[in-house]
Amino acid sequence: MRTVFLHYESVMQPLGRMFTAADAILWLYQLAESLRRHDDVEVVLFGSWNEAFPQRSGEAVIHALGKWIGATATPRGTEGAIEGYLSRRPDIVDFVVLADGDAELAPPLHPYHLLAALDKGLWDPSALELRQWLDGTSELPDTAALGSRLDSDVVDGQADTSRALPRRPEPVRATVVLVVEEFEVVHLEGPDGLTLSVGEGTEGVDWRQLQPGQQLECELEGIHGVRVVRAKALPAATPTPATGAPGGSEA
Repeated sequence: MRTVFLHYESVMQPLGRMFTAADAILWLYQLAESLRRHDDVEVVLFGSWNEAFPQRSGEAVIHALGKWIGATATPRGTEGAIEGYLSRRPDIVDFVVLADGDAELAPPLHPYHLLAALDKGLWDPSALELRQWLDGTSELPDTAALGSRLDSDVVDGQADTSRALPRRPEPVRATVVLVVEEFEVVHLEGPDGLTLSVGEGTEGVDWRQLQPGQQLECELEGIHGVRVVRAKALPAATPTPATGAPGGSEA
């Protein structure tokens, strides 16, 4: 078993702020998309469980990652949360710690730290590092190198969004599962467990008019991190009228 230790506060803090919530939700979906092809990986949440976090934030985490969340880890005595979990799980053969720069990690964990920038959404550099780790194509980066990469991707405090994501050739059909009014975001489920979102910036639909169970046709961009660039609401299915008279005999 391989494990992604996900820092709870790193996820919940930006979800609790309107101006970063949409990017953070895209970050969660990007993580879910990366995990889809790896049955040997689980997500373990660690950190402080702050009751002040909005309930909808927790629902966003569960919707995007629920099927991969295997456990939560908490400190026990002098033993740290991650160290204690690893000591009780000898079957874990490899792991990474996905957290922002505010997470306090013990020095032995630093080589396993992927420095996450959730407010960058699909442009978070840690997403590439995580995919390479999942695919077994690179060694773990060190934190200092990741930090310098993050700095180089920011110009005057703004993330570089000039890079174009590839468009997926065919639209997909997705179902509305959750409307999060506080964040102006609507969660969708697509085929094969694909999780998506639409909101204020999505062309073709008004998120305020969407209801759970409604079907949308979505145009997507991105391969590992997927974003809905345009969507349209599909008409509700009309029940097929029954033929013949009651009792099965034709009139």
